[in-house]
Amino acid sequence: MRMKKGRILYRNEELMEEMRALHSGRHLGCPNVFHSNGTPIKDFRGAWSSACTKAGLFEVLKDYIGNVVTDTKGKSVKVPTKIF
Repeated sequence: MRMKKGRILYRNEELMEEMRALHSGRHLGCPNVFHSNGTPIKDFRGAWSSACTKAGLFEVLKDYIGNVVTDTKGKSVKVPTKIF
């Protein structure tokens, strides 16, 4: 089994200011690292897909013949081209 090498993160003052701001805005008593106003985020894939689509990082899904696949509303299905 190959062990991955660790990465070094240099903390400059700009990064430290951001970390302090995030720390001061945390929800006290919330045990979750990833949450939305204290409610746990269970799956990030929908948000990731939406962010990729807004950034233009997607391909339009096509079937095996080459026809554009549409959803129930008739809109083309967009698949992110970037993975998290």
